[in-house]
Amino acid sequence: MCKLVSGFSNTNCKLFLGRDNMNTTKKDLIIKAFQEMDVSMLEVVLDDSKTYKGTTKQIFIEKIEAVFAEFKRNDDDKLLPYKGFCRSDSCKHKGKSGYSFVGNNSRNCIDLIFEETEDDIDDIYNCSDFVTIENIVRFRIGASSFNSFIRNSFLNIFEDEKVGFNPSVDLLINLQNCKLAIKELIQNQDEIIGYEIYSEWLSRRKHKRLLLHKWKHSYSAIEEFESLYFGLNCYEKYYRLYREIAKEAVEEYERIDLTNEKELLRWLVKYEEIDENPDYRRLGFVTPSYVVSKNDKYIEFAGGVRINALDFKYIVRFGYLFNSNRYEMLEKYSCSDEDLFIKEYVLVAKEEHIRNSKQRYQHYLQVRDSTGIIICYIPELNSEEEFVEYLVNCISDKYFIERYLRYYFEDEYNTFLKKMEEEKIDTKYYPSLSYHLRKGGIEL
Repeated sequence: MCKLVSGFSNTNCKLFLGRDNMNTTKKDLIIKAFQEMDVSMLEVVLDDSKTYKGTTKQIFIEKIEAVFAEFKRNDDDKLLPYKGFCRSDSCKHKGKSGYSFVGNNSRNCIDLIFEETEDDIDDIYNCSDFVTIENIVRFRIGASSFNSFIRNSFLNIFEDEKVGFNPSVDLLINLQNCKLAIKELIQNQDEIIGYEIYSEWLSRRKHKRLLLHKWKHSYSAIEEFESLYFGLNCYEKYYRLYREIAKEAVEEYERIDLTNEKELLRWLVKYEEIDENPDYRRLGFVTPSYVVSKNDKYIEFAGGVRINALDFKYIVRFGYLFNSNRYEMLEKYSCSDEDLFIKEYVLVAKEEHIRNSKQRYQHYLQVRDSTGIIICYIPELNSEEEFVEYLVNCISDKYFIERYLRYYFEDEYNTFLKKMEEEKIDTKYYPSLSYHLRKGGIEL
């Protein structure tokens, strides 16, 4: 049977394990609960009297449950645990051990340090510089990402969620005001609100938002309000600045004879020039993936606030039409000094890497194994033959520079940048389609 621990019975232990195992400890069950994303098991095996990452068991489990939900949305049905440790020189927890829990389908991961005793776990907290003992494929992106999985995976515990929180009267009033402001927009949880409602709400709340800056984002209610305000403000701006011009552009596109390439080029150049106007800055780069899927009925924000997605149908449609056609024409007509330089440089560098594939592959493995993370867009290459095949067939010039050299051959990447500088090519300058057409002598 299981080892007895305070607050945890043999009956419960057998219930979760489904078998009799004399060597199973409470610590084993906690790891098992994470593997199976079993919130019910965590509620039983974690101690009511302990704090986890400075907060109560209840709040900690709520945070973990949000992470599990994100894994499941990415089609993961279990998490694979890999032992490792914190390696950050600037962290007081350097050297402490834990697990990287990796989704069995997505390969997304959450890295957790476990403060362990012989058969129990006293504390659990996330780690931002975690290395696994075993080399594995796992994906981790910065905390600033818009992606909800990434935000949740950092297990942010706010000041008002910590044990012993003792707010001033001023802070308490502002936290309550934030909650009331959010409640205004979610009186009916299922209601989809239009532009006029959230535009007016933003206008009334602008001044109070400025007053909250002295507390930054250290409190849950302020963070939820700020997240809602920021998101709604972005969409309000998209609607106000871009809806009419996007509608005009889409309707004009639908009248184009797409068998006549010059008509399409004229349309692209026209709206590319409008994009340079400060009033419509970066209109063409409001992409469907960032705004909203064109099939969605609503866009949902913090607190369950939903706004009408149909208000943005022209913006979404324009973003798709403009970007897809522009990139295709850029690829066809591109003739900048930068592109020519990159093409020539990559041709020589690729040949050298293929010729010395044994040495280059070993270096790739060394860098890959030292990080424990596979760089996005570069697959795990498990043999020299796969390495050569990848270089020959599966990598564009830009990816060769920005992904392959930049992450795995840093010295060569720096040499490339130095040569770009010597040739006086501005790496931050990306000429427009109209520039390429003029340089290529294409008259519209």
